[in-house]
Amino acid sequence: MTALADAGPYAGPAGKTRTRQAVYKCRCGQRFSMDIQGSVDISSRPDLLEKLIAGGLNRAECPSCHAPVSVEARCVLHDPKWRRFILWLPESERHAELEARAELLMELARDPGPGIPDYVLGFDVAFGASGLKEVLSAPPRAVVAAEMEKKSRELEARIADLSREKEVLSLGQKIRNEAQEEMSKAQREYYLRQQLRAIQKELGELDES
Repeated sequence: MTALADAGPYAGPAGKTRTRQAVYKCRCGQRFSMDIQGSVDISSRPDLLEKLIAGGLNRAECPSCHAPVSVEARCVLHDPKWRRFILWLPESERHAELEARAELLMELARDPGPGIPDYVLGFDVAFGASGLKEVLSAPPRAVVAAEMEKKSRELEARIADLSREKEVLSLGQKIRNEAQEEMSKAQREYYLRQQLRAIQKELGELDES
């Protein structure tokens, strides 16, 4: 596959690499803020995609007990090259899919930029690492749509060619039919002339006698 080269990819904030602050409470009781990855442009930060799949995207250390902290939080993944837009949710948030979809759509609706591409509005949803791998292994919807459109144009062109071929064949058949009619007419006329000559000759012989 080759990267799409039609209308430009989405350039709004929802598709850029961004973090947000969140407050986490450690088992020791200590509360502290940490950066949570809210969205990732995976074309420029493939390392963050790898961390997400490996389960190590949002990690920190408790400043009190120094215990490692790993947080799974919903994240938007954007690949402008292949026109992918994915809402990723942890397995534990399957029940919150509709809420997450609505939040993302609301954020896109607030985007002050120009029109939002169809591949963004029709984003995929993936749950957990396995679900994300499955979505990423499938052909991008935009690529599939482009290939279908190309095949549709090719089919339309072929149908047009066949229509023209049919017209040519019909015209050829018409010409052949007309030629056959002319030949048949000429043959009939020749036959009648021959008969007429024979009759005239016979009549001439009777007149002479």
